[in-house]
Amino acid sequence: MEGIEVKLDLKKRGLAMIFRDYEELMIRRMWEDPTPIGSGVLWKTVNEELPDGRSISRASIIFAANRFVENGMWSFEDHTGKGGHHRRYYPLVTEEELWMAVAKAAQDKLNLSADTSVLQLVE
Repeated sequence: MEGIEVKLDLKKRGLAMIFRDYEELMIRRMWEDPTPIGSGVLWKTVNEELPDGRSISRASIIFAANRFVENGMWSFEDHTGKGGHHRRYYPLVTEEELWMAVAKAAQDKLNLSADTSVLQLVE
């Protein structure tokens, strides 16, 4: 997960600091059961768990999943089936590893902004 791009909303807590609510649901689903899963099942799961009867499009689920692949958080298996090739996603990092990558990205950005390397991660 080198070079993860994150935007932190310091008014929020937990994964909500980093991700939209539906993205957090996607990530948590993958950590609960890391078995490779297609975008259709992810879409259904997320829409069942979104509050207040909200829903999210399947395209948004696919874009988010592909962004997680690009960031190194997830990978995928390519399967053929009705309609062609389909990606089945699975997680590459644990929650702890994600938070370590976020902390490192924040540290690097702060050091760059301060033009110094005085900030150190607590280990």
